[in-house]
Amino acid sequence: MFFKPKSLKSLYSKLLRLLNFYFPTTLFLIVEVADSTIKFDREVKIPLYAENNVIEVWLVDINGECLEVYRQPIGSSYKEVQKLERGEIFSIQRFPDINIQVDEILG
Repeated sequence: MFFKPKSLKSLYSKLLRLLNFYFPTTLFLIVEVADSTIKFDREVKIPLYAENNVIEVWLVDINGECLEVYRQPIGSSYKEVQKLERGEIFSIQRFPDINIQVDEILG
């Protein structure tokens, strides 16, 4: 079935609803890698992820050389937002015993 979305936001919203329908308990982390799309990712995609109860989102900012971690969705935003720089260590909320260096993500 082919459909023409009214906007990219509409398309992302439909895709997330499909993912949540078919995989309701497995979607706990989304990783976005952005260089030229950082504004769209922050203003459109991340709020959609929150609205669809994605537990954790990482936004890898290539140009800013940092990692933004969004956790605990509430409505269309996240209660916890961290900006991590090179040299810092963090873990996935679902797997707190596994430590990851930001440098490993940024390359």
